[in-house]
Amino acid sequence: MLNIPGKQFYVNLDRCTNCRACELACHEENGFRGVRVLTVGPRKCLFVPIFTEECTSCKHLVDRGLEPPCAATCFTKAIRFGDKAEIAKILEKPRLYGTAYSY
Repeated sequence: MLNIPGKQFYVNLDRCTNCRACELACHEENGFRGVRVLTVGPRKCLFVPIFTEECTSCKHLVDRGLEPPCAATCFTKAIRFGDKAEIAKILEKPRLYGTAYSY
């Protein structure tokens, strides 16, 4: 995954519904899947969006002031992309289950 200085992804696992819009949007924009949604757990399913090694963080779009399509198409805002300071503020807020991470 390509890191863009000053920017990062935030993933809230409590919000992911397994719609896979992020996968489709990435594939449509780039021709490959830089993000994949994994299903974890036999009883209570947890959907985990992960970024693959192919992920470029859509630098070609971010450089033009646009959001990566995986974050832009996520209607539940499970995936967000922004300035590190902005993401840090989101991470400070308490979450119901605490299942979130950032890249």
